[in-house]
Amino acid sequence: MAENSATFSDEIGFDDTTVSTNQFEKYKGVKGQTDRISIVYPKVRRAKVNYIDGVGYVLANDYTIAKYGQPSQRFATIVLQYRTDRNGKLQQPLNESSFGFKFWIFGPKKYEVLRTTNDEFPLDKHDLMVNCTEEQYQQMTISPCKEAAWTLKEEFKKYVKAQVDTLAPYLEQQLGQTLTAEQIKEKLGESDSSAAPVGDASLNADDVLQSL
Repeated sequence: MAENSATFSDEIGFDDTTVSTNQFEKYKGVKGQTDRISIVYPKVRRAKVNYIDGVGYVLANDYTIAKYGQPSQRFATIVLQYRTDRNGKLQQPLNESSFGFKFWIFGPKKYEVLRTTNDEFPLDKHDLMVNCTEEQYQQMTISPCKEAAWTLKEEFKKYVKAQVDTLAPYLEQQLGQTLTAEQIKEKLGESDSSAAPVGDASLNADDVLQSL
């Protein structure tokens, strides 16, 4: 897994068609609905993060750990979500408009489920059927399909690769913000003398991540 820093900003024109307004959408399951998805990025990006109320997830550093406690692990990858009915059945005919691309952010528990699945059903060759049983904490059952539908045609493979190449540079920043102590204080409106309870803000986030 490459550890190069992501590009957090660049310049584009108003006629640029490589970036859509929904490009940074995150995958979320909907209760009672079965989705068919495929993990199309060859690696999983991992980071240690602190959750800070009023700021959000921040990539852990000495300051965040000292003030907010031990960080949690957070994982991110890119998934292809198919157009399906509520039971996960593919809409036909299958073409490029049948695919949507999203970031999938999850915690250690879900990573272990995916890793176990991958042992028997390699995730680059098998789609996943995902049934969401609870939305707030994204509780879901995950089962492999017999194939990855997007791999059945060469034109699909080329299209998917192009989309993944576009999204990949932005993967790391989905895990958390890179902020200094001064930037965090500024976002919170704190002065250097302000004090906040150590660890309180990260405990609830830890609980959430462990459930994902």
